Amino acid sequence: MQIVMIFLVGILLSSVVMLPTIHAFLNNYRTSTVAGYLSSLWHYEKKFYLKVFSTLFVPFPFVDFIQSESKLYYTRISMNTLMFIPFLFAFTKKNRNAALKSLIAITCLMMSVPAAGRLMNGFGYASNRWTFVLVFYTSAVLVEMYDTLKTLDPGEKKMLSAGIIVYVVLCLLCQVYVTYLLAFIGLAMIVFTVGVYLLTVQYRNDLFDHAMVALVLIGAVYQTVFVFSPYGGNYLFYFQDEALVEQSLNDYSSRAALNADDGFYRVEMEENRTNVDGYLGINGTRLWWSVIPSSMTEYYMDLALDTVRFNCDIYGLDTRTGLLELAGVRYYTRPAAEEGIIPYGYDETASTDPKYQVFENKYSLPVGYTYSGYISEEEYEQLNGIEKEQALLQAAVLEEKNLPLPEAVIEQPMEQLTFEPVSFDHAEWSGNELISSVQGGQITLAVDVPENCELYLYLKNIHLQGESTNVKISAGRSMDELLLTEKTALITTEAFYWPVIRDDAAFNLGYGHDGLNTITLTISEEARFSIDDIEIYAVPMSSYEKYVGKLGEYVLEDIAVGEDQISGQIFVSEPRILQFAIPYSIGWKAYVDGTETEVLRSGGMYMAVLLDAGKHSVELRYAMPYLKTGFVISLAVLLYLAGSAFMKKKGRKS
Repeated sequence: MQIVMIFLVGILLSSVVMLPTIHAFLNNYRTSTVAGYLSSLWHYEKKFYLKVFSTLFVPFPFVDFIQSESKLYYTRISMNTLMFIPFLFAFTKKNRNAALKSLIAITCLMMSVPAAGRLMNGFGYASNRWTFVLVFYTSAVLVEMYDTLKTLDPGEKKMLSAGIIVYVVLCLLCQVYVTYLLAFIGLAMIVFTVGVYLLTVQYRNDLFDHAMVALVLIGAVYQTVFVFSPYGGNYLFYFQDEALVEQSLNDYSSRAALNADDGFYRVEMEENRTNVDGYLGINGTRLWWSVIPSSMTEYYMDLALDTVRFNCDIYGLDTRTGLLELAGVRYYTRPAAEEGIIPYGYDETASTDPKYQVFENKYSLPVGYTYSGYISEEEYEQLNGIEKEQALLQAAVLEEKNLPLPEAVIEQPMEQLTFEPVSFDHAEWSGNELISSVQGGQITLAVDVPENCELYLYLKNIHLQGESTNVKISAGRSMDELLLTEKTALITTEAFYWPVIRDDAAFNLGYGHDGLNTITLTISEEARFSIDDIEIYAVPMSSYEKYVGKLGEYVLEDIAVGEDQISGQIFVSEPRILQFAIPYSIGWKAYVDGTETEVLRSGGMYMAVLLDAGKHSVELRYAMPYLKTGFVISLAVLLYLAGSAFMKKKGRKS
């Protein structure tokens, strides 16, 4: 009970970080997604148990580590060889350590059940962090049995010898999973540990403590070498020298747009490097974050963006002009050596580094822009991903109804183009199936592209079938055999660890290059998909200019951006919806002319406030949700602990 109370006090003391984390966790997309092993909640496949058992007898879980670590569900036991001895005695002695043995048995059971693996991994895919609990309990066994090991009777010594023989045999049998070199090193460790332990326990009890210290340290070092060295897990391979890291993180084109002007703006870059913008201090459009708010992920999925690689990893906005506009993107950057189509309306401007090109959006909107009308979320959900982008450019999408503003009538200016299949190379599309019989199967389509349009390939209601859990589909656009651009989407099933369960996939194949084009679909591996249709759309840029012009009629001006706030001035001649290019969060509060007003979720993931006609000062202030509550709890517990310590000290003196 003392340990339980200490545990609870520790939790309460951490409230300042724990409560905001719990809020973020409960509101992210991954929490609602069942992923990974789906065959059963109550048992893994039979091979899992055999492989996990084998990891008890090798110094590191090499079994399927490189080729298919997922088959072990991150269940890494690989105890120090020394632990076998106290384990043997703990479980053969009756009426000793009953509670500890029960906890170990329960932990092993939890490691054997997929539902428990999900529990330990935030209800995502099964990941057996129960091994951490097992390590704690086995350490407790060593402590509990330590004195007993010093005073073994003849019968116990015989049992120890027999147990060691069985252990060594099992170790040798399990070495068949590893290379000869690793087997030799593993066997050497087994012989060394058992030999020294037998010598110490059986004949030199006066050296027992010294031998135990040596064995624990040598075992720990040995395990560490196996994890990090090239002869083992080679974990160091995944790391780089600090100078190289610094160089690589700075070697991205978005850096060339850093401090391009004084206002708030975002940057879309060509290279796919997640979270680099955060390191550089740039407002980018891509991120890899396990607790992305679900409204953000759903926004990208609703728009059929091919840039959603994992459910926690987003590679930007696919240079879709309308979406860039709504996000406040002012600059597009890429390496100077890169060739391809740049987004419509972006003109090359000065770059701070000759290695990179910077293009400025001549139609860019500030962080706050306005709509004259709105549509409901129900109406919005009836549209496909291309139509939704057009709707977002024309009206605010709100959950609320019956607002004192007109409901908008949405235009759909894009044209669905007819096309002809040109060739099928180890791939076929017939009826409701798309099939690739090899890695890299291809289908080539020919299409006549109209002038002044952005071109989209659209895979309607596509789902991966069969045993594959994730397959990439690429769409390359060419003209006169010259590749203009190529985009890739990841199609997954729920059995994938970070699933992207999309209905549709849209590939933005760029602006211009009217005339006869070819589009080649390439499927990364042998796979089969169900699919409703393959469609090609042309979105006229004249309509884009018209819609952006209306959004920019009344915008936020004199903008000031602080650490946790943003403010500005705006004049509107009629009631309007002011939308901010900032993702929605309950942590934001809005003030119009000094009076707090309701913050609406608008456009899927952005924030908005309602404005009456006239001139207004607008301010947004952010406070991390539940941070203040957590701080108060943590402070109260800290003061209680300090007060208790003071009173105890005062009591001892009196």
